[in-house]
Amino acid sequence: MTAPNYIEKSHAQYLKDLERSNNLVYNYLLLELAKFSESGTLQIKESELAQLDSKIKDAVKNSGYSEYTTNYLKTLDEVENIKSKEYAKDKISISDAIKDNEYIKEIKKQLIEHLRGSKLNEAVLKPLENIIRQNVLLNNTFENVANILKSKIIEKPIINNHVDTIAYDTLHQYNGVINEQVR
Repeated sequence: MTAPNYIEKSHAQYLKDLERSNNLVYNYLLLELAKFSESGTLQIKESELAQLDSKIKDAVKNSGYSEYTTNYLKTLDEVENIKSKEYAKDKISISDAIKDNEYIKEIKKQLIEHLRGSKLNEAVLKPLENIIRQNVLLNNTFENVANILKSKIIEKPIINNHVDTIAYDTLHQYNGVINEQVR
């Protein structure tokens, strides 16, 4: 299997895994919000609203996202293995070319930041928090908030949209940088 083929396969599996994760995040958030539904309207005290970010992080953490992401990040290692085997046919070792390469280290660092760090927080967690916070402050109904969250988490998944572009492009970039460094 070539590196691009492996990336395609791994990425498709990751997106499928994230669908399961999204469903769990959605259900978790609905269960949390249901605790504050009175007569169909969300009644959340300011002190409870302040804990919203930790509830969303818990939802993502408990959804399998971390495990799915750990498995996906192993794609980097497998791309190296595939490239190593490809170049070994021509008696070329890639380990020296990529071992201390700063660009390769930066690509890995950026991918992790986007999938686990502040970039995930900015692109996914904060927007979800803002949606809930705004709708609570507007005294929106539980049903309306549930529908908005369903749209953002299930129908047009904010997590998948963030991950899809970043992760996919970064893995192909990683593959390309390995090729460039070996040449």
